[in-house]
Amino acid sequence: PSLNIENSGWQYSASMYSSFKLSEKFSLAGYAMYNGNQIQLQGYQTSWYYYFLGVQMTVLKGKGTLNLAGENFFSRKVKMTTKYQYQNAEYTNRTTYFGRGVRLSFNFNFGKMNFVQKKKIDNDDLKNGNNNQPSMGGGR
Repeated sequence: PSLNIENSGWQYSASMYSSFKLSEKFSLAGYAMYNGNQIQLQGYQTSWYYYFLGVQMTVLKGKGTLNLAGENFFSRKVKMTTKYQYQNAEYTNRTTYFGRGVRLSFNFNFGKMNFVQKKKIDNDDLKNGNNNQPSMGGGR
């Protein structure tokens, strides 16, 4: 390296999503992710995480859904530190993420989407002739 700078270490992250249908009307969904320490050339960033758990209820004869979800509800805040060390200086940044929350949403599906294939195109330019050799122009 031209600046004689190097850094080493392990980086890892993991995430998981899962959903479970409780009944015809209710389902649960959850997501969790963990991002481990990030090694950078002149420093590092500490780990952080995020998660949510939600319940969904189908309403209006299947045309609508009502969702209630909680995010980072066990954690009031998530702290993350970024630190760089230079030859003649040091930089430290401490970030606090206030991500605890509750989300309520309503979705309504209206109308109907149908796809009907009306015309079929046959690309039969190279149909086999009587002698099993490809021939041009295979119209019907």
